[in-house]
Amino acid sequence: MTGAFMLFSFISLSCYGLIAQSAKGFLTGGQGMKWFHRVTGGLFVSMGLGYCHLKARLNSRS
Repeated sequence: MTGAFMLFSFISLSCYGLIAQSAKGFLTGGQGMKWFHRVTGGLFVSMGLGYCHLKARLNSRS
């Protein structure tokens, strides 16, 4: 069982490394970084709006 866990762990970490290597090429270019900032900024704005909506919903129940 430990061997199976080690195998799956190695496979998942290897896949993570391959994805990181390909993302490095995309993110080092100016256009890739521009889109990365747009997407992550949009996610943080969405999380903030969701939090405000949740807080307003919880306050209206009390």
